[in-house]
Amino acid sequence: MQKGLTVSSFNSIRTRVAAAMLAIFLVSIWSLSYVVSVMLKKDMERLLGSQQVSTVSMLAANINQELTVRLEALKTVAATMGPDVLGSSAALQTFLKDRPVLRGFFNGGVMVCRTDAMAVAEAPLAACQAIALQRGLSSIGPPFMDKTLAAPVFGMSTPIVDAQGRLVGALAGMTDLSKPGFLDALLATGYGKSGGYVLVAPQHRRVVTASDKSRTMEVLPAPGTHPLLDRFISGYEGYGLGRSPLGSDVLASAKRVPLAGWYVAAVLSTEEAFAPVYALQQHMLLATLVLTLLAGALAWWMLKRQLAPMLDAAHMLATMSQADQPPQPLPIARYDEVGQLISGFNHLLKTLAQRDKVAKDHEEALRIAAVAFESQVGIVVTDANHRFLRVNRAFTQITGYEPLQTQGESVALLGSDQHCPSFYEAVWRDAKHLGVWQGDMWIKRRTGTDCPVRISISAVKNEAGEVTHYVGNITDATDSQLKEQQRLKNEAVHRDALVREVHHRIKNNLQGITGMLRQFAQKHPEIAEPMQQAIGQVRGISVIHGLQGRASPSRVRLCELTGAIAEGVQDLWQTPIVMDIPADWRPRTVTEREAVPIALVLNELILNAVKHGGRAVGHVAITLREGPQAESVQIRIRNAGHLADTAAPTGAPQCGLQLVSALMPRHGAHVLTEQHGGDVVTLLEFAPPVIFLELKEPA
Repeated sequence: MQKGLTVSSFNSIRTRVAAAMLAIFLVSIWSLSYVVSVMLKKDMERLLGSQQVSTVSMLAANINQELTVRLEALKTVAATMGPDVLGSSAALQTFLKDRPVLRGFFNGGVMVCRTDAMAVAEAPLAACQAIALQRGLSSIGPPFMDKTLAAPVFGMSTPIVDAQGRLVGALAGMTDLSKPGFLDALLATGYGKSGGYVLVAPQHRRVVTASDKSRTMEVLPAPGTHPLLDRFISGYEGYGLGRSPLGSDVLASAKRVPLAGWYVAAVLSTEEAFAPVYALQQHMLLATLVLTLLAGALAWWMLKRQLAPMLDAAHMLATMSQADQPPQPLPIARYDEVGQLISGFNHLLKTLAQRDKVAKDHEEALRIAAVAFESQVGIVVTDANHRFLRVNRAFTQITGYEPLQTQGESVALLGSDQHCPSFYEAVWRDAKHLGVWQGDMWIKRRTGTDCPVRISISAVKNEAGEVTHYVGNITDATDSQLKEQQRLKNEAVHRDALVREVHHRIKNNLQGITGMLRQFAQKHPEIAEPMQQAIGQVRGISVIHGLQGRASPSRVRLCELTGAIAEGVQDLWQTPIVMDIPADWRPRTVTEREAVPIALVLNELILNAVKHGGRAVGHVAITLREGPQAESVQIRIRNAGHLADTAAPTGAPQCGLQLVSALMPRHGAHVLTEQHGGDVVTLLEFAPPVIFLELKEPA
């Protein structure tokens, strides 16, 4: 193979693919091993925990039963003790000796206490039960070190009452934890090889007794040291993983002994509990290592076999590159992906040979195209974003721009003030969707003067139908059809002036009618209010014609219409009306067909606000704000007053809100009147197609 093209073993495709496959296999099998181990450990923990809970539940029930039997025995004996027994120590000693069952139940002795807490028979005074004496209740006392017995003990006591039910003493039984007893019989059996049982008095954080007798009377660690222990002490019944007070990781379960308030716990080291899991993990590790080596060897052998044809082809290519002869087709060993690659290379050799044959034809076509490009017609080539790519000399003669001055610039460079932006948008939209646009327009030369031209724009599309370029032909049309278009434009301006004059005269005539109606209302006061209603409506229509008679034909802005009507109502009723329009307000134009109805609606609502509230307090407020929808506007009219409780009677003339409802457009308009405290607020909302956002005119 040619020097410099030799591929090292580490960088070869075979090595990299084998390494990648091995990495994927390792990640998969190790992930599987980890997930299986975790799931197995969880299942083992749940199984062992359930078994522990069952065991300690049975053990706790047995201990509770044994304690119940002993406490009931004390109650039975205490119930048979009469005054003659309590009055004599000798009689009391004889009484207790005649009841050997108590000594069988209490290996630490039995004693009787009077209400003065002085023992009158057996056992030390320290064992006397305060609860039995003070509250008259049976109870089980805490474990403690008895000085007389020099051993850990706990006592059980029950009150003694006379025939009248008065508390006269207490009968107590002592259990010596250092001697064999019923607790040892229950807890003596171990739990596994390393586990055991523990009986705990959580009220005193002390071990009562355990399978390991050395832990009897052991004081448990302070709260916060062992979370699982704290959960058991706080009343949790169940199992969990934690660290024992002896410092080893354990699986422990706990169950309450209700009678004494103690709990029984079974403890087993995690090393013993999860020994099967750990053994399985070791087996899985060994199996994973073996499978990894096997997979790596198989991947290496398979890749070497599959890539052999490609390596042979690479060797032949290197040999042909050194020989002074035309390239020859490569042999195809197998028609697989590698065979397809070699077949594609052979086809490429054939195609290159054909291209060499037709390359003087292509060059000749390019020369012809270059001559055609430099014709007497201006030619422009742009990209899909309308930026200049190439222009010819004729273009420079028409516009004055050299090719380098247009390179990369937008065609907006030629834009003229004779056309609005929407005109150019329509031109490019037609060129894109229809494939061609032809027509006359004005362009701006480099000198700043406008020039009429005739333009043809064609879209160039790729195989997917997407526009990639535009080609434009430009012809100077200074003395042609654009002059006629200018004449028509002048006629349109003259016609618009006449229309505005008509609107102006209608406005003046309506104002004259308003004056006549006002004089008539002054002569006939009894009809003054309906006449003022009519005057307001006529003035509203007059405002429309006044706005339409301005320089911009047929355009009525909502803000100007509202302000003009408010000003007219203010003058008519001599009531202040405050207008609030934001400084950065974007004007909305009212649709021509809805201009008169909206003017009458605004007149009625503002007039009602003045009549029914504003006139009394001398204040009406109108605010204009952006609405929640696109291009929408909200007009709020606020006046003092209260809404009527009942609707207008049936058959009443259409006035006020009834007239507003009749005049409101069916789409794009909404009115709502609400009571806000002492004010009435009318919300009027307009949206397209009633109004539309006014576009900025070009500077």
